[in-house]
Amino acid sequence: MAKRLDVDENYFKGEVVEDQPISFFLNEGEKVLWKSRPKKAAYVLGKSLALMPIGIIWGLIDFGILFAIFVTGDTPLEMLFFIVPFFALHLTPFWIWLFSLFKSAKEQKTIEYVITDYRVLLFKGCPKFVDVSINLSDLTDATLKINFIDKILKVGDIKVIGLDGKEIMISDIPNSVFLHSKILALCKGTEEFVTEFYEDRIECAHCDTMYDAKESRCPSCGSTRKE
Repeated sequence: MAKRLDVDENYFKGEVVEDQPISFFLNEGEKVLWKSRPKKAAYVLGKSLALMPIGIIWGLIDFGILFAIFVTGDTPLEMLFFIVPFFALHLTPFWIWLFSLFKSAKEQKTIEYVITDYRVLLFKGCPKFVDVSINLSDLTDATLKINFIDKILKVGDIKVIGLDGKEIMISDIPNSVFLHSKILALCKGTEEFVTEFYEDRIECAHCDTMYDAKESRCPSCGSTRKE
């Protein structure tokens, strides 16, 4: 009879890789001037906006029909075995829109923008990795875009442009006008690194956004800072 082997069940689970802090990716002496994540409501809405009209209308119509069918109570049981799978498939546009909401909400938590006294960084993923990095000396321009929805949600999108066609889109950021002016100054080489972007800044304990200490709430997640 073959001898039973003792197998470590954790062997097949794989190694758990912990997320590294921002400081892990920085050079020695490199100083963070500003960092933030996209504002959640604005990011999720922006990613799902294109699918929203058809998703909502499609869902209202199909769920309305299903509600009417079940309320009447006259539908034979054998018909329900056909109707339910049919509408489950027919609701595909609604499911796709719903999936885009959950996907963008999860994705928002893995995105982080960082500006140091050496470069502009875009972090993605969990565990995080540097998706794009542009040295400040290679910055050529920065453009600001604020559409109608951005105005309502008080955010903006900044496209940072570097040499060799490198680009970083800093999307759905509060205080985007202020940040855009600072990045333009970096492009022109007029920004001095004697102080941070803010004279007196604070780091949000919930989303790590750096913002002016004069504000009572984090402009990104809305949490009240603790004194």
